[in-house]
Amino acid sequence: MIASGVIVCVPCQPVDLRKGALSLMALVRDGGLDPFNGAVYAFRPKRADRVPLKAMVLALAREQAAKEGRL
Repeated sequence: MIASGVIVCVPCQPVDLRKGALSLMALVRDGGLDPFNGAVYAFRPKRADRVPLKAMVLALAREQAAKEGRL
């Protein structure tokens, strides 16, 4: 369940869901958004007949990136 007041962003273009968290964060940055603003970003694959949304809370990705020394 998504809490009240949380912003959910869904891009218009399909995304290769094989990308990792850091690549998806880069897509958010390229779109002019802050990946650490607390919003939830949902990505969808090319095949629109099957819509397994890959929602990602970027705070977890930030923690992973910090552990790997990429930030």
